[in-house]
Amino acid sequence: MRNITFIAAGVLLVPMAWAPGQMLLSRSIPCAYLPGTTLDITVTLTLEGDGTLTGLGLEETLPPGWTFNALVDGDVPDIYPTTPVNFIEFLWDPPSSPVVFTYRVDVPPGETGQKEVSGKALYRLQGVTGEQQTDITTSPVNINGPLVLSRFTSSEYVEGTTLDITVTLALEGGGALIGLGLEETLPVGWTFNSIVEASPDLSLYPTTPVGFLEFLWDPPSSPVSLTYRVNVPSGETGQKEISGRAVYRLQCITEEQQTGVITTSIGEPPVLHPADLNGDWRIVLGEAIAYLAGWQQGTNPIGHAIRAAYLWQNGEGYVYDAGQAPPMCWVLSP
Repeated sequence: MRNITFIAAGVLLVPMAWAPGQMLLSRSIPCAYLPGTTLDITVTLTLEGDGTLTGLGLEETLPPGWTFNALVDGDVPDIYPTTPVNFIEFLWDPPSSPVVFTYRVDVPPGETGQKEVSGKALYRLQGVTGEQQTDITTSPVNINGPLVLSRFTSSEYVEGTTLDITVTLALEGGGALIGLGLEETLPVGWTFNSIVEASPDLSLYPTTPVGFLEFLWDPPSSPVSLTYRVNVPSGETGQKEISGRAVYRLQCITEEQQTGVITTSIGEPPVLHPADLNGDWRIVLGEAIAYLAGWQQGTNPIGHAIRAAYLWQNGEGYVYDAGQAPPMCWVLSP
């Protein structure tokens, strides 16, 4: 409708120019995506200003490989895809304003990184010639996680002492954690000792010397850093392993998620051959003869004496192989 301005006494002035309304498009994607699942997208179309809609459509372009799944709720369009397409067309007949509706898309497995959903509205107004359209609106979509677990500790343990273990948990990409826990399995006979440092603070952790450890953060956050101390029993030898996984929940995702099991190997400290008196990882002639003399006197085991002679005769240099029992654990240097 055109507005006409009057002055007193009914004298007509100048007609004011009529400006047709404009369609506004907005898109809401409240959740980050999780590869191999679905994602809901809400679109709002609003005519601002004067005018009567005589046609209304929407074109949406999904990331490569993503496809339309279904309408979820809201102002359902009269025309929409019936197959899993990547370029989506919606149509309302008769048109109205505002329009708010939600549709669902399939996210393929193996997706990584940030993606984009883009689209524009096309519309017609009564009294306005030609089809109108909004600018293309682009919405970024972040990946939901994943959560990455890392574990750091000394490469060696000392029997009968303690060992500190540091675990970090970080949510890579987008998304919001609504639950976070950690399960750690120690070598047989090893037990929990204490919490050294935790950031943020833990809401649940072991209070007894157990070998299967459970930690919980409530509320959860990312990143997380945890250092805990364990007891290494006396008499331990050989290579050991600490394994564990994080379990977590993400906003908008029904199923519980978990990292893969991460295993960390820890070896016992390298042990010198008892004939190596100066600790230089070499058995020289004098050391081999002295150790053999000790065997002849009944103080040194014959196996160790023979091994000392073997190392001297074959290059002198040697290393410790924790995977073998003495005296075969002392092998020639590579």
